[in-house]
Amino acid sequence: MTTKVDPEELRAAASQFAPVIGFGPVWPPPTTSAGLAVTSAAAGLDQLDTGTALAETKTSLMSALATLGGRRAAWESILNESADTYEGTDVTSAKRLAGLGDLNQPLPGQPG
Repeated sequence: MTTKVDPEELRAAASQFAPVIGFGPVWPPPTTSAGLAVTSAAAGLDQLDTGTALAETKTSLMSALATLGGRRAAWESILNESADTYEGTDVTSAKRLAGLGDLNQPLPGQPG
């Protein structure tokens, strides 16, 4: 089985998890802005059961968004670390193999 790894592709994938400010919505949104949005929506519907339900879901929503934010950061970190580790292992292995020399030639100091 052959596995092909491109560290630059791993880094490009990792960059997709970094928040891009100014180019559209950040996902997941910061818990503070999500909390404010839910609070505002609930306040506007305070006479309805929907307003009460929205107010009650705020804590769960904020917890879920915080979890997603943490996972996003973990995915980004894992992909970057994988790219770095692969490159380091590949370079180290190449140097070790080169150090063995040509199998068709005698070792230095050995008769040919």
